[in-house]
Amino acid sequence: MEDVWISPAIGKIPRWVEDQDVRDGIRAMLKRDRCLEEQRRLSVEADNLCRWYGNELAAVELALRIPESKCPIPVCRI
Repeated sequence: MEDVWISPAIGKIPRWVEDQDVRDGIRAMLKRDRCLEEQRRLSVEADNLCRWYGNELAAVELALRIPESKCPIPVCRI
């Protein structure tokens, strides 16, 4: 591999070396890829949160329907 900043290149210079628009495009593409990765991670996290909340809600509803879980103090009754 050749050090593009020190050693002279033989032949045509790659566009990413000489064209700022190409370098900007590469950075934009990499940023987009990272954003898509983050979107997938957040989607998985949202699914996990909804699943956890559903399980917790089901547990609370079940506890409210079981006679042993009724609070003996009148203030606690719903």
